[in-house]
Amino acid sequence: MRRWSGAREQASLGAAAARRLTETGRYEFEPGLTDVEFARIEREFGFEFADDHRAFLAAGLPVNVPPEDGQTWDRPWPEWRAGDVDSLRRQLAGPVEGVLFDVERNGFWYAGWGERPADQTASVETARRHLAEVPVLVPVYAHRYLPTGRGNFGHPVLSVCQTDIIYYGLDLDDYIHREFGEARGAVDDSWNPKTTVPFWRDLLRSVRVRAGTGWTTRLRGRSPPSGRSSTRRSRAASTTTPACPSRDPGAPGHGRAAWAWSEGLSGARRVSGAGGARPAGKGNPAPAS
Repeated sequence: MRRWSGAREQASLGAAAARRLTETGRYEFEPGLTDVEFARIEREFGFEFADDHRAFLAAGLPVNVPPEDGQTWDRPWPEWRAGDVDSLRRQLAGPVEGVLFDVERNGFWYAGWGERPADQTASVETARRHLAEVPVLVPVYAHRYLPTGRGNFGHPVLSVCQTDIIYYGLDLDDYIHREFGEARGAVDDSWNPKTTVPFWRDLLRSVRVRAGTGWTTRLRGRSPPSGRSSTRRSRAASTTTPACPSRDPGAPGHGRAAWAWSEGLSGARRVSGAGGARPAGKGNPAPAS
């Protein structure tokens, strides 16, 4: 993530992303958020927007439209100006709540937290205490997130579905190009995002390996989104694990078996078809019976 090097650069990145989204013709826009509105939002929710995210929202506020076929979010664009406060809080809490769900239901444990308590309730509460200290992620669209922080810009956009985290853009402008433009799923060796946000970067760069009765993490290389059929691959590997919801059925998305658990490290056990539970509800369909 680039640190402050002049207001012009960070504003240019956010404005370019807004302009690119406008050019798709997919959305209408309200006037951008004002300084007074930004101050109210940041005070209400206890974070500061990154500079490029702030510039994007200042250029114009995307208006939600009726969902497309296959889209699992009714209102994927956060409605910062006049949206339901509880709904915004849930979207902000999504990344942490997803990790807690995996701790409780899928045996996940982060090595940096030390030894996992034997008691399940104690495990969840210990994880919750640690997660209260991790950097806040702010939703850009549905489950695509950017880290917070005045003076920061240019961080890759992360797609977060529980502890299944992938890159979705080199930066905000590149993300809009890949999510809504013509570059969906198209990456090559030059596409090499670098994330700097603590904790979340370790999940993104990790592979799950079996450790006793649960799962633990070991670091591995980057994992850009690839292909358009991760939903089919994931469900073929595990009929009880729905793929992380994408903007539409053809968009590149998560596929746990496709990338997160099927690539072992040297000396690590290879895991194939090792799915896990996902919570049912908005953005996560109930597992097939």
